[in-house]
Amino acid sequence: FSTRAMSHKETTVTFWALYTSHFLQTFGDRLWQFALPILFTEVYNHSILPQAVMMFATNSAVFAMMPAFGAWIDSTNRFFVISTTIVVQNICIVISSVLLYFIGLNFDQNPPLSISFGFLFGGCVLSSMVGQIMGMGATLALEKDWTVVLCNKDSALLATINARMRRIDLSCKLLAPSLFGLITQYLGQSPSQKIRYGALWIMAWNVVALGFEYVAIRVVYKGNPVLATSALKGEALLQHEQQNYLSVN
Repeated sequence: FSTRAMSHKETTVTFWALYTSHFLQTFGDRLWQFALPILFTEVYNHSILPQAVMMFATNSAVFAMMPAFGAWIDSTNRFFVISTTIVVQNICIVISSVLLYFIGLNFDQNPPLSISFGFLFGGCVLSSMVGQIMGMGATLALEKDWTVVLCNKDSALLATINARMRRIDLSCKLLAPSLFGLITQYLGQSPSQKIRYGALWIMAWNVVALGFEYVAIRVVYKGNPVLATSALKGEALLQHEQQNYLSVN
């Protein structure tokens, strides 16, 4: 497909904005994936059943929903997909954090099963399921769609960008658990305090990061009109949609 060639400056801005959004989204996701099971060890220090239930439910939801979710990604406007996934993912993490905070606030360690505890725990599980699906959807859209279109059939550039995106993911996988463990070690003395303070600072991270994620990905989208097209669905359709985009903007 044909599109105007980007200058070196435009390319640099585009990909640095892409890396920034990907880092913030991935770091928040990795942080919560690690933190939630760890914080539940402060709720139940003699059983890992809650963590097992949560991980089974989350992975089962991903297994069941990702094929349909992937089809939705392929057939929907790129910016709508990525903005929806990052916003919903961060909202889910905030909801989980709030629910976990109230568990730490209202229940002693090793609480008996009750309706109120079941409601809070079930909310954590449900929001984690949705958040994980959204996080994987955002990663899928960026790595398998956005980068391919932005590289414009330049296989060498695509290989470089994919390698950098992968390094970002692996770095977040290493750094997020380490940072959580280091900070939470010094947050409070009792299990209740660790649960509440741990949930609060993760919630704060995701609230702050969401704004930067959104701005960064919007910079990428607005600077590259080809992303508003069906760039991989045929040249005629691409040119038609690109003309519509430019006339609107």
